[in-house]
Amino acid sequence: MSSKSLRATLTIELKNSEIARALYKTLLPETRSLPRDERSNVVCDLRDSGVVLVFEATDISALRAVLNSFLYLIHACLSSLSNIEHVEVSFKNG
Repeated sequence: MSSKSLRATLTIELKNSEIARALYKTLLPETRSLPRDERSNVVCDLRDSGVVLVFEATDISALRAVLNSFLYLIHACLSSLSNIEHVEVSFKNG
């Protein structure tokens, strides 16, 4: 990344470390499979009951694209985990 890169940091605090770990394990392979054009880079870190993502890009378009991609993936992952948690609870109560 050039010295003039743009940077955005996203911190996601979750209700427990198991959900954080599941999200982290989902996102980590995606950070390693970004295109090799070097316009953007993402670092993912697991911290207690949260996940921290640091996005870097050479221009605003690349930053917006990588942010949108990861925000969509985060939303899909957390929605799936929420549905699974809801199903488990309904089985226990049913």
